[in-house]
Amino acid sequence: MRATAWLHRRLERVGLAAADAVIVTTPELADYVRPRARSPQAVHLLPNAVDTAAFRPVSRRRASVPTVLYVGRLSPQKNLHALIAAAAKLRGRREISLRFAG
Repeated sequence: MRATAWLHRRLERVGLAAADAVIVTTPELADYVRPRARSPQAVHLLPNAVDTAAFRPVSRRRASVPTVLYVGRLSPQKNLHALIAAAAKLRGRREISLRFAG
């Protein structure tokens, strides 16, 4: 076990147990956090939201190269190296564009 992984788990456990409130963005994350939190009532689900008046699709031409877009946290837990490895396996067979926003 790497020391950083151990430290991360320890800090998570101590932080969740000590927090008066924990905000999560998905029901799955709430299910993970709830048993580790001070109390189940301390966990509050606030889903990510998009202002559809400000952000809406515009008509445009189809791109000549397919684009794979990842929007989220850029962290080891998201396993983004697997996405990059999969794109690398396509090299020479299919051209794609990877874009990351996090």
